[in-house]
Amino acid sequence: MADYRGNAVVNFLHPSELARLRGHETAPPPKPVIPSPSDLILLNGARWGRDSALRDVRILRKAPEKETLHAALATSFLANEAAGNMELTVVVSRHLRSIRIKHVETRVLEERQRWSAGSLEALLNVDGTVQDLVRDFIGAKVASPEAALAERLVGWLADRRVITREVQSRRSLGVVRRKRERLLLPPEVYRRMNGPESAMAARLISDADDGRHELMNELLSDIRAAFVDRTDKPGASTI
Repeated sequence: MADYRGNAVVNFLHPSELARLRGHETAPPPKPVIPSPSDLILLNGARWGRDSALRDVRILRKAPEKETLHAALATSFLANEAAGNMELTVVVSRHLRSIRIKHVETRVLEERQRWSAGSLEALLNVDGTVQDLVRDFIGAKVASPEAALAERLVGWLADRRVITREVQSRRSLGVVRRKRERLLLPPEVYRRMNGPESAMAARLISDADDGRHELMNELLSDIRAAFVDRTDKPGASTI
């Protein structure tokens, strides 16, 4: 469609159509990455809000909290084991008088399921003990390692295109432009959060709790211990 004003022609075509006509086909926007089981646990544990201007797209209001984070980490190990990538074993590490000290060890097997790069399943598919792997993954000691890791993982979800990062620029007091970032949940990812994939992810923990209660207990205990070890307490060494 065109508007003729004298000898000038003003096009009202969509920019992509103009580009095609000029021989510069624009690439379609990248599709969101399919979320892994632990991604779905994290996404369902976050708080999402609505914006009338965005129709069916949701906005992140609050990052996942501690229990969700623990569950997502546990899910990543269980998902690897269910896929045949890993074996999880409860091992007695030592005897302290009459007390048995136990931990969960991981042993990597042949890779049968390839997870999206940057997911917890891909990053934690390593030989070792769960407590050591999670502790090293958390990194340096901070006052609230759960909050710090939750923020980091949400950022990674955006970097991996599981969710969408939107940067807005607005004027403040009519002079200074300030940038504001929003994290958006695409409709297709929201559908997965409420679909069979999400139910299967949640079932990994419930099935392990029912059929392998000792493993599930020790797995969550090791994950919690890793966060305690990475908590910076006032007056304590940060090494």
